[in-house]
Order: sequence, then structure tokens, then C-alpha cells
Amino acid sequence: MKSLKDNCGVFGLYSDTKCVHDIFQGIDFLQHRGQEYCGISTIDGNIHQVTHYGKVAGTFKYEELEYLRGRMGIGHVSLWERQPARWQSQLGEIAVAFSGNVANVSTPGYRSRSIDFQAEFERMTGAGTKISGEMTHPSHLPLGHHKDGAPEIDETKITEGNINGVDIDHEVAVLAKNELQFTIAARLLQRKFQALKNAITSK
Repeated sequence: MKSLKDNCGVFGLYSDTKCVHDIFQGIDFLQHRGQEYCGISTIDGNIHQVTHYGKVAGTFKYEELEYLRGRMGIGHVSLWERQPARWQSQLGEIAVAFSGNVANVSTPGYRSRSIDFQAEFERMTGAGTKISGEMTHPSHLPLGHHKDGAPEIDETKITEGNINGVDIDHEVAVLAKNELQFTIAARLLQRKFQALKNAITSK
């Protein structure tokens, strides 16, 4: 079971309708990645959150699922801690579910992993400049920079004298960078919509 210490499952959804039941099913399908704790956070202007010790199917009550209102949310299953976590950001309260480096800062032998999400987004949306092979049959394997291919994951080697490959200072810096980028993007988008509203309502 030691090889499962770094395991947990994260499921997120944005929907046209109430999302909690789909998130519930999503983390139930991911239950094999964490059997000790589970939780769901949704938002409808306010954050609604329920976490439990135990498995998904046996802990959430009907009243709790009704309480989790909203069309977007996140769910989490884990062996180690209750998530999602609620944090106070510059734009207000947010709910965060995470897996990987920060969660395993004290796990012996764990190798830090990283993904270039911008590159993956460009690959999935076709916004990049790299060439991919064309698939003309469902059984064909995705070749090159194809959107159906697996993401490239970089693993940090464990250096002598360290219990694992996680540099917590680097991880905290990345979190701070992401929060700053999110804050700036959210404010620019807010100004854009305010300008559009002013243009529509002005006489």
C-alpha cells in the first residue's frame, strides 16, 4: 500500500444545470484513488461545501446533495486529508482541491511532477504550431502533437540527501504566481464586461 500514498482523485465540472450529482458520481468512480476522505464544493455566488471521513457512496446524505447548489464545483477523494480546502483570496473565498506535489511534501520517495498546462491547452484546442498525425479510424493511435495523446509529465529526480523530489519553496512560488495571474485576469475580464454594460445601457 506504500505505493498508493501519493494517490487521490480530483473531479471538476462546469455545467448548464445543477452539477453536484455528476460530481458525486465522478468522485465515486475515482474512489479507488482514495478511500479515507471525500468532499465536494459548489458555487452559486456563495461556496457550499461538505466533506466526510469515509467513502463517497456511504457518507453523503440526500439533504447534503440538495445543499450543494450551483452549476460548477469540484470534488476530491483522498487517503490523507479532507478536501476541497477553502481559502481566502484577494477576490474573496475560493475552494481548492489539489493532488500531487504539495500533498506529498512529506512522502518518502515521491517524485515531484509538473505539467505545462498552457502547452496542453494549446494542444487540445489546436492553437499550437506543432503537427499531429491524422486519425482516420477509431483504433488508430494518436501520433505527434495530437489532442488525444497523453500529456507530457516532467518528473523531478530525487537528489541525494532529500527524502523526495518536492521543493516546497518552488511549489509555494508557483501557487502565488497562479493566484496573481488569476487575480489579474479576473479583474481585466470584470472591466471588460463593465465596459460592455456601460456601452449597452448608455444613452
